[in-house]
Amino acid sequence: SILILLFFIFLFTASCKKEGTPLSQLPKLTTEGRNTFGCLVDGEVWTPAGPSQSGGTPRLDVHYDEHNKFLRVGAKREISENSINQRMVFGNFINGVGEFNLAENLTFTDYISCGFYYLDTLSPRTINISCLNTSENIVSGTFQFTVIHFDCQDTIRVTEGRFDTKYW
Repeated sequence: SILILLFFIFLFTASCKKEGTPLSQLPKLTTEGRNTFGCLVDGEVWTPAGPSQSGGTPRLDVHYDEHNKFLRVGAKREISENSINQRMVFGNFINGVGEFNLAENLTFTDYISCGFYYLDTLSPRTINISCLNTSENIVSGTFQFTVIHFDCQDTIRVTEGRFDTKYW
């Protein structure tokens, strides 16, 4: 009877689908302008969602000012049935491939709960550009930062961030 029990346990565990780790659910690290964006927000997968404003990736807005060398990345997640309405905006002066600190005007906004969070300048806050192709308007990279909300006494860690997109 123990063998039968072990057999059924084996069958049950073998038939369970594994969704994978949160990291495996993020977009792949690419440098081809695939219009992808994702990160972990306090360990949970965060990708843009909601109605598209321009026909591209929902709620992803990336701008690179080639003259001033300033990159701005904005992403929004709006899911009404789950009461999620969040936006993150970050960037900095970027003069090519490499690692840069994110500018202090970075924000994370949760319109449903605490509102505006601000960059924790004492925590790592980097953007690592792996591709900046100005002839094809492609920028790709990774990012991480921590934001805080003083009134709510809340901290949000954004890790494993990645994007590969065409900019305007």
